[in-house]
Amino acid sequence: MISFRQIHLLVFGGFLILWTIALLIPIPQDEAEKAFGSKERVFFFGKGLHVTAYAFLTLLGGTRFCRWSQFRWLLLGLPLHGGVTEILQAYTGRGSRWADFYLDTAGVVVGSFLLGLGLLIRGINKPSLLNRRENQSE
Repeated sequence: MISFRQIHLLVFGGFLILWTIALLIPIPQDEAEKAFGSKERVFFFGKGLHVTAYAFLTLLGGTRFCRWSQFRWLLLGLPLHGGVTEILQAYTGRGSRWADFYLDTAGVVVGSFLLGLGLLIRGINKPSLLNRRENQSE
């Protein structure tokens, strides 16, 4: 039977794959402007999406990889993912901007801050919710 931790990893991996695909698909600017009403709204939505997606990935990954030895790889890997996708966007017909890489990294920082805040609120010495669920399934 599949465990909660395995499902958590599948959700994280699935979201990362979908986000990667979304970053590499060209966006028709005319349709985006029609949907949002102006170039400025498209711009701010896109930039906000970068921060939000990487914050979400950090939170999702951070609750999966609970040990620091695993979490530090997430902190290195997500900004690296942002940088690589920015480089690849230059070959897909999308604009490649280093400012987006900085926003991706800012999202990782925001997600890490929220994760740390959650740990402080919950109490660092209390057993993890994930560990309790896994122990119940055994």
